[in-house]
Amino acid sequence: MVLRNAYMELELEDVVVFAEARRKGLYAEIYMGDVGYIYERGSWHAYDGEGRPKSITPQEAERLRRLSRKLATLPRYHVLEQLIKALSAVEAEARA
Repeated sequence: MVLRNAYMELELEDVVVFAEARRKGLYAEIYMGDVGYIYERGSWHAYDGEGRPKSITPQEAERLRRLSRKLATLPRYHVLEQLIKALSAVEAEARA
């Protein structure tokens, strides 16, 4: 685990988190199993194992919110606070 005020790396079981607090806001990549999630410019995007965009299911949204509760137990750093806030606000995407 690498945790600095503006950057963090964390590997926990099948979850890998990279996050960076930039001037334009938070940039984060989270990998859970074969699905990747990217947070950039205030919104979440999900990608399957082959890099194709996919929608976030309600189960995946709940899993990301649970991750925010786990991360809340770590020492407070600026990047971590922004990531927890972004994770707790993730919502499932409506399918068209």
